Amino acid sequence: MNCWQIVENILDQGHACIVLTVTSVKGSAPREPGACMVISGTGAQFGTIGGGALEWQATRRAVDLLTKNSNYLRCDEELILGPDLEQCCGGVVGLSYELFTQTEIQQVVANARQSEQTARQNLMIFGAGHVGKALIKSLADHDFAIKWVDTRENIFPPEIPENVSTCLTNQPDQQLTSTLPDTFVLIMTHNHDLDFKIACAALQNPKISFVGLIGSATKKARFVKRFADHGLTLDQISRLTCPIGIRGINSKTPQAIAASVTAQMLISTELVKTAKNNVYLRQNHA
Repeated sequence: MNCWQIVENILDQGHACIVLTVTSVKGSAPREPGACMVISGTGAQFGTIGGGALEWQATRRAVDLLTKNSNYLRCDEELILGPDLEQCCGGVVGLSYELFTQTEIQQVVANARQSEQTARQNLMIFGAGHVGKALIKSLADHDFAIKWVDTRENIFPPEIPENVSTCLTNQPDQQLTSTLPDTFVLIMTHNHDLDFKIACAALQNPKISFVGLIGSATKKARFVKRFADHGLTLDQISRLTCPIGIRGINSKTPQAIAASVTAQMLISTELVKTAKNNVYLRQNHA
């Protein structure tokens, strides 16, 4: 749930709240610009701007603003983490405090709807086996809009995270015909021929920024030959990442693979945000 959805829920319950946002960072700091947390008039807190002394002092000020004010306001401050807070980060952090009441509910609802559409990275996961299930759990608390695809009846668990939609289909590769720009694709089905068919479609779709295939170097080599036999170009084939996951994690348990792939997805998301994906995502990291 994003920040504005939390604010909407708090206002619907009849309480005011403060949205506390990191607006700027110079040097080292606990969180990046845009990081936010919400402090409700009931004292409840959601999210984090990095913890420690910075968050403690900012939260105290937010509570004070909630206590003393009854109308919308915004105020800003800049804190030097060393002299002001005795933190060793050494950076300077800009913060904004926005107080919202029921009067601003329409603005908050509009912000919540807009953030639903823009905040999350689109990700398609093909395969709901042990690794797929572990990966869904690992990604549940991150900003991904996930479409989870499989061909098998009764394969999806009864409880699905709110950022995940499931798709049961006999033609999973057809789900790739209409994708949003910079969509990520991860392929981990129960069948190698199905993996190949999905990967072939994904590699030929220019809107897909990341094509990851679970497997070994041997599997990759065989697939590369099959891709070439199917007429894929060298540029298209070079977009494949196989094996998936970051280097340095050797465990093959579903949970370890999920942690490794989650880290890879977070790195790739950052690269998309900074427009470096054209260099990085076309490299082969196997």
